[in-house]
Amino acid sequence: MEAALRKSEERLALASSAHEIGVFEWEIATGALTWTAGSEQRLGLPAGSLHDYPSWAALIDPDDLAEVERTIAETVGMRAPRISFTYRLRLPNGTQRFLEGSARCFYDQAGAMVRTTGITLDITRHEEREAALRVREAQLRSILETVPDAMIVIDEAGAIRSFSAAAELIFGYSAAEAIGLNVQTLIPGEREAWQQGYLRRYPASGDRRGVGHGRLTTARRADGSSFPVELHVGEALVDGERVLTGFVRDISERIAAEERLSLVRRELMQVIRLNAVGEMAAALAHELNQPLAAIANFVTTAELLLDSGAGMDGDRLKATLISANTQALRAGDIIHRLREFIAKRESEMRIEPVEATLREAVTLLTSGGQHADIELSFALSPDADFMLADRIQVQQVVVNLLRNAFEALATSPDGARGVLIEARLNKAALVEISICDNGPGLPDAILSRMFTPFTSSKGEGGMGFGLSICRRIVEAHGGELVGFNAPGGGACFRFTVPHVCLE
Repeated sequence: MEAALRKSEERLALASSAHEIGVFEWEIATGALTWTAGSEQRLGLPAGSLHDYPSWAALIDPDDLAEVERTIAETVGMRAPRISFTYRLRLPNGTQRFLEGSARCFYDQAGAMVRTTGITLDITRHEEREAALRVREAQLRSILETVPDAMIVIDEAGAIRSFSAAAELIFGYSAAEAIGLNVQTLIPGEREAWQQGYLRRYPASGDRRGVGHGRLTTARRADGSSFPVELHVGEALVDGERVLTGFVRDISERIAAEERLSLVRRELMQVIRLNAVGEMAAALAHELNQPLAAIANFVTTAELLLDSGAGMDGDRLKATLISANTQALRAGDIIHRLREFIAKRESEMRIEPVEATLREAVTLLTSGGQHADIELSFALSPDADFMLADRIQVQQVVVNLLRNAFEALATSPDGARGVLIEARLNKAALVEISICDNGPGLPDAILSRMFTPFTSSKGEGGMGFGLSICRRIVEAHGGELVGFNAPGGGACFRFTVPHVCLE
């Protein structure tokens, strides 16, 4: 019998150790408190430390002791068969352990408690995890309540499960009003069909198209008004159920600011054009006076020839009239180019691929085998992949600069004639496009004033509008156009436009 009892006690001790359970017995009459072997050591106490009620009560946290004693008194008063408790035990080394347990209560015939037998479980690690989780939840809640973006959590059916404080401010619904609504109530917009299709498609297939990517759409407030938003969607599993979290940013102010900036920019460019007209007025008068004076001289000569009568030189008269016509056409061409220069054309700024834009511009000049004697080469950096620009205007600049390079090379001695087209990302994070030839270079007299209207290196046939127009276009893009002679020979023109990173 004693051997069986010892074996039973050993099994109980092993089970208690494996599950970190302490088994105790409290004799009320004597106050003796006994524990299974190892129970006190697992709590970080020497064996025999909790030998009676006073030694046990002395280690209970004072904030918990009153509650434990009240529970014992209520249990005795009701003669309850069981008692449950949770308390903190403060150890001599300053640490604390969280304990919970229950006991069976035994009473005498008079109703007085005589003995309890029960178990105690150390739940310290569980409580510490719970406390850490509560801290993280509080931190996350604080962050979500202070970020300006609205956070909306929806289930797979599209029903709103959570509605942040920022969402209340942005949409005009209280959390109580919004929870349970379908998300389409808040974000119908142009994307409604996509959203419904996504909500149907994703649970079945796991198709993640749209998850994690920002997109622009239209939202609706509680008062029915619509406003533009930027929407980011994420997904997570909560207790085996898939939920979607939408972060919504009201971009009304941003769009309004962009529109105001665009308007100011257009007005500024118009002022720049008008100022340019004022700057050119004197030069234009001088430039037009030359062909007009020549026309007057040729007409006077023609009159004299006609007045000469029978001895009139017909060939000379014809040549004189042809010369007058040529000068008249030149005057008209000057006026036409001036109108092109000051015409108000709205820039269509879009994200454009740099390489495709440059190669299309080259094709405009080289189609049909033109300039086949000139070797064209490209040096395009992968970093300079996209730009924010008006594609047509940038190609106009490139075509003009290439045409100048081709014309310069036409006067070069026989030999290798080449043009290098280069694009890279400079230190200011702008796309820098260069067009360099190996021709004779620019004369010193032209370098200092080549962007001034009516300044040309092409002799009598040039009117000096090309580079001036190019500079205006580049400046309208927020960039800069410069020209210089390369150290190894030849002319080089370089301009910049804004870079766009799509990653």
